[in-house]
Amino acid sequence: MGDWIDKGYTHLYGMGTERNTEKALECFRKGAEAGDMQACWAIYEDMYGSGVSLVSEDEAMEMCRRAAALGHAKAAMILKTMEGGSAE
Repeated sequence: MGDWIDKGYTHLYGMGTERNTEKALECFRKGAEAGDMQACWAIYEDMYGSGVSLVSEDEAMEMCRRAAALGHAKAAMILKTMEGGSAE
């Protein structure tokens, strides 16, 4: 599963290739489809949350929910906070 996340970050940051956010998003989506927690998180955090906004808010939140369901602690904390619960 980690191959898609690695390829995505290679494109996102232009490591050994030209920077291409669209290709990065494509890789992250393929990883998310395969059940990669980090790929789901990357779509939320890197494709939406850091001001890039290559995905809709709905897609970003769905990816945050998927990441949380797969065990991503920060995603779970964000969702809990958004629902009005304590982040602790």
